Amino acid sequence: MVSNGSRAPSTGCCHSTPSSVDAGWWVVVPYKGGPHGKSRLQGHFGSERLGPALRRDLALGFLQDTVAAAAAAANVAHIVIVSSDPAVDVLNDPKVEVLPDPGQGLNGAVAAGFALSRSLCQVPVAAIAADLPCLTVGDLEDTLVVARRHPLAVVSDRQGTGSTLISARPGVEVHPRFGHRSYEAHLQAGHRPLASPGGSTLRFDVDTIEDLAIAIRRGVGAYTRGVLLSSGLVPSGGVSGNNSVPSHPTMNLTLQRKPCPVS
Repeated sequence: MVSNGSRAPSTGCCHSTPSSVDAGWWVVVPYKGGPHGKSRLQGHFGSERLGPALRRDLALGFLQDTVAAAAAAANVAHIVIVSSDPAVDVLNDPKVEVLPDPGQGLNGAVAAGFALSRSLCQVPVAAIAADLPCLTVGDLEDTLVVARRHPLAVVSDRQGTGSTLISARPGVEVHPRFGHRSYEAHLQAGHRPLASPGGSTLRFDVDTIEDLAIAIRRGVGAYTRGVLLSSGLVPSGGVSGNNSVPSHPTMNLTLQRKPCPVS
């Protein structure tokens, strides 16, 4: 096991057949992080100003809550975080490994995660946004069940313009199109829209101050809630939790190559 961004030696992979619907999902989570992360999440939140340090802490809290929900999902077998930010060392789960960001932008990071997953296992792969602090286990599990029915699929954000999840069955070519108006771009690339209700926590990504306020009202995970309370952005009792996954007081990232599930 390693925790410095280097790759752990492979423990082997039991390939399931492309048609298997029982094989667990591999989930790719691209995370920019660093001092310039969440640049749109700036300004004043009430009387407090969200400076670079606090934005960095919030971004990490969003990532922790996103990954915690994915790790707790019964139909997620493995998670690949694509990032070169050493701050991801705060994460710890046997399902998780980190792949260094190749430095080719968000879509390059997603593509690298898909490539690694497919080089090891013939299982369905999804990529999800790293800024889903409201994400619940049930919403992710339900969406992945429906996504299995389509070669390519996509979930839109609350506004219906961005994408919070894309998925592909084994062997289906994927061309990530995250960025400006990515939902339409993914539809044009052949992704089937998944009808997620407006209240689905998979659609509550956080890019702006307004998004953060909406997420707080919706209910955020333990890590984001901790940042909000310790920073003084919200008063004690002023932020509700989503009660999706248990809180862990300390986390250290464990990089571990897990064998693919046998169908």
